[in-house]
Amino acid sequence: MIKKNFLNSFYIICLGAISSYSLPPYNYFIINFITYSLFFIFIFNKKKEISSNKSFFKYGWYFGFGYFLFSLYWVVISLTFDQSFKFLIPVAIILLPAFLAVFYGLMTYLFSILYSKNVVNSFFIFSILFGIIEYVRGSILTGFPWNLISFSFSNNIYFIQILSIIGTYSFNLICISLFTVPAVFILRKSRTEILVCFFFILVSVSLLIFGHIKNDNFDSLESVKNDYIIKAISPNISLYRFYSKQD
Repeated sequence: MIKKNFLNSFYIICLGAISSYSLPPYNYFIINFITYSLFFIFIFNKKKEISSNKSFFKYGWYFGFGYFLFSLYWVVISLTFDQSFKFLIPVAIILLPAFLAVFYGLMTYLFSILYSKNVVNSFFIFSILFGIIEYVRGSILTGFPWNLISFSFSNNIYFIQILSIIGTYSFNLICISLFTVPAVFILRKSRTEILVCFFFILVSVSLLIFGHIKNDNFDSLESVKNDYIIKAISPNISLYRFYSKQD
């Protein structure tokens, strides 16, 4: 049992860690179709085995910890600039991902409470809860809106045009649903699941069509020749100057 629990924990942490490579600068968004689907399948099937809701918190926490541990490495790099900040490196490496993972743990805990044996119902519960928790994470305590899973599409100029209408968090909800929908197809028991998958395929195609139209309309705008010049000037001053005692 201990060995099985360890393997389950390691498996979920790895799913979160692999998902981090969907973010910039890598943008391998295709990874999320695998990791998010496997994560949903795991907690969906696990609920059939475990009646306790409290144990489900750890599964979300493991996923979030792996995700933030591998995606917030740049915070550590920024702390190597000055010797006086190096004591914060362990905090940034471990405690920051551990704290942010609490939000994901809360999501899986709530999922276990609202769980439905119907695959489609559980799918929408999972997506909506995940989207709400991401909004809370980006708003509470002044917010930490970095590394939303929707950032994985930042290189796709056409797919993200819808942001101008629905905003980041609504788009993030769509992304979570889209990445999880292969799990619905795998767990399907009726035509309803297939229709849901087909619906999200249509949504994806619609977003791309909208993006292409919006981008083409922008490219077709007539350029205006202004009679002034704007220059951006930045002084080449070392940051160490601001830490010296000299005026």
